[in-house]
Amino acid sequence: MNTIIYRKKSAFLFSSLLISIVCFCQENYQKGYIILNNGDTLHGYIDNRDWGSNPSQVAFKESLSADKMIFSPVNSKGFGVPDENYVSAIIETETSSIFTADLENTPDLKITVDTTFLKVLFSGDKSLYMFKGVADKEQFYIAKDSKYELLVYKRYISQNQNSANFNSDVVAENKRYTGQLMLYLNDCPSITSKLNDVKYTRKSLESLFHYYYKSTGKKLDFKKEAEKITLDAGLLAGMSIYPENDSKTEGGSTENIKSS
Repeated sequence: MNTIIYRKKSAFLFSSLLISIVCFCQENYQKGYIILNNGDTLHGYIDNRDWGSNPSQVAFKESLSADKMIFSPVNSKGFGVPDENYVSAIIETETSSIFTADLENTPDLKITVDTTFLKVLFSGDKSLYMFKGVADKEQFYIAKDSKYELLVYKRYISQNQNSANFNSDVVAENKRYTGQLMLYLNDCPSITSKLNDVKYTRKSLESLFHYYYKSTGKKLDFKKEAEKITLDAGLLAGMSIYPENDSKTEGGSTENIKSS
């Protein structure tokens, strides 16, 4: 039985690899635009790869028969394709692992600086952006003082002493992002009640910004439509995006992981 399961998994992984290679090799030019560093906009066609992670560069043609040009966050201010807008940005990224087995024993951040294209989720009076990098770790940003400010979140290991005087390690959370959002969205007084439940996920943060714009009536320039992901029901069985038990800590609770 184990041999059959192994073969099925191997076949699935091999098929997925082939599909990825084919998709990577195929060009997919769609109408789009590039914003140059001088503020001018070039309209034409962009090779839309339906990026899972934020792209480091994009290919652009002024016409489908023209030679392609490569643009990066260094030589452009951003780009757009249907329902996708990206802005060039210098950002701080937090590089700690998201997996429970590899969590650190400190809430302190591990920061690196990157120059990248940030995906625009909301653009308007108050804006929200997303960066997905190593290990599909999603990080979120707000526009503040002409810069892009990282909304801070980190899961880490903390030692807790229980009632029986035994020390145990628990998963805790640095949720500084809730305070950042309270200040950022402070022109919506009722937002405070929503911040108690907001999670550091795209769905939860998008819901918060939906509420903000609906409550304030502020002008919204752009909103990224929700992405639909379709998977075969059979493939979903037994699959988990997050490590086992990680969901128990998402809302701010703690999770015992071992005794010492």
